Amino acid sequence: MKSKISIFLSLVLGNLFFINAQTEYAGVEIGGKGLKVTIIKIIDVEIGEFEIVKSWTRNTNVTKNISSDGQLLMADIDDTSYAVLDIIDQLKKEHKIVPKNIFVVASSSVAVAKNKNLLAEKINKLTSYKLAFLTPDLESKLIAKGAIPQSKYDNSLIIDIGSGNTKGGYVEIDTKTYNYDFHPFVMKLGSMSLTQKIQKKAGESSNFIPTMTAYQDTLAMNCKAVCEKDIKLKTKNNIYMLGGAVWAFISIKKPNETAAYQEFTYQELLDYKNDITYKYDTFRTVGYVSKDYERVFKTFSKEALISGANLMVSVTSQLDNPETKKYYFVRQGQIAWLVAYIVDSVREIQQ
Repeated sequence: MKSKISIFLSLVLGNLFFINAQTEYAGVEIGGKGLKVTIIKIIDVEIGEFEIVKSWTRNTNVTKNISSDGQLLMADIDDTSYAVLDIIDQLKKEHKIVPKNIFVVASSSVAVAKNKNLLAEKINKLTSYKLAFLTPDLESKLIAKGAIPQSKYDNSLIIDIGSGNTKGGYVEIDTKTYNYDFHPFVMKLGSMSLTQKIQKKAGESSNFIPTMTAYQDTLAMNCKAVCEKDIKLKTKNNIYMLGGAVWAFISIKKPNETAAYQEFTYQELLDYKNDITYKYDTFRTVGYVSKDYERVFKTFSKEALISGANLMVSVTSQLDNPETKKYYFVRQGQIAWLVAYIVDSVREIQQ
């Protein structure tokens, strides 16, 4: 039985791509929080239908120890490169993926590293694969392709709260040609980079919350500056959100929900920011609630959860009448852009 993600991604990307039927492809994404691997199978060429065969993650945290001058540590580069080698071998041997059908790509949060070439060189030496680096604009465009229902392109905004940056954008469709233009935005603060910034300012861990509170006006100004560059993004009514911070919010506040597009309100977001900041221990010690609920506290520190909540509220508060918008968490958004990247890459090869 096909998963919900395979169905809605098929609808979004249908008729956009020409690919061989019944062929399996795999993508390996190197992101700030680790590696994501997705295998897809093409079912029907005419309607662009495909199925998610398997998807999994592997922790490497290549940017976790990124230094103040933007350099990746060699130990993290080596750890990540050998993990990629292991995954590629697994894809070839266990899943029988043809080598030319495997794509390796680094997210925009990794691409900002000044010595990213060392990561690319190491992976190429070990695997012979050329590592592609996404720009925030291209990543946002792929996210929109894979996460926003095509029928809602005109009045929707995508927001991705990443570990190293916050990005997104909206689509405008030409009603005469049916071509669409993507209008991206990016802010150089994500849940982890904001955490590191506040920790550096705070010094002692006990000063984190007061320091974050004092930083509110600066964070709001940063978000406002990004939104004011393109005021149209503030007017969109459907706000699709993804990223680890949003997943943590939904897993904590709506732990038993499973919808592919999980709706929530702006007020719920405001309440969560307050709760995770001042009632963290209550949530942390409540006992078993759900599998994802447990994973949140194993994945993120208290400080990272607070930073993510502040980013979500700061960005959405810049929208026109944020309390009137419809908000959706894209549950499988973490693989949506990777799937779109795989299919785009295949299309380019076959043109």
